[in-house]
Amino acid sequence: MLRLMLAKYNLTMEDTFDADLCGWAVTSGEWHVMTIDSNVDNSSGLDGETTAQYTAGSYDGGTLEKTVWLDNYGEISFEHYVQNNEPYLNGEGQVIRIPNYLRFYVDGILKLEVEGPSPWYRCNPIGLSPGRHHLKFEYDLNGGNRELKKGVVDTITIHEAKDIPSLITTYYPPAPIKTLAQNKVLRGFSIYQEMTESDTKIEF
Repeated sequence: MLRLMLAKYNLTMEDTFDADLCGWAVTSGEWHVMTIDSNVDNSSGLDGETTAQYTAGSYDGGTLEKTVWLDNYGEISFEHYVQNNEPYLNGEGQVIRIPNYLRFYVDGILKLEVEGPSPWYRCNPIGLSPGRHHLKFEYDLNGGNRELKKGVVDTITIHEAKDIPSLITTYYPPAPIKTLAQNKVLRGFSIYQEMTESDTKIEF
């Protein structure tokens, strides 16, 4: 049996921190919405034109948490930036930096760790299974001058799969539906999959 599925995705969450923390709770330390240009290194967002204002950031370190619910499989991604402009001279006169860290957890499992300094970057999508998930950002200052270090996140998005009718055809012997496959043009958040009876659910 051959199963052809066109899986489309809906944008179910987009947190851009334009006015507040968008339901994210500060559970330890300090996180806040950066409403002024506080980037002493003149860093800019991914568009390369504007400064990184209206983002969620931390200078002193702390955790930012939120619980979400998915009815279907999905994925989360976000922009991140870790500033570290603190020079440090060791005993041999070499300039080094004490690293700071931005970490992201899903249900208590570490999914991403960014060591500073690190420029603006949008992370690769992280898979989420159906059900309840606890999300957490942790910024670790790791000592040093807080005015020259910080962790920042922005534009946190969740795309969730949308169930649509599937075409199921049985062949003896099995053979692909070539005409259907050739006529499908997929764009955006669309995925074309061919599945058989032996396929199992996707593990994230």
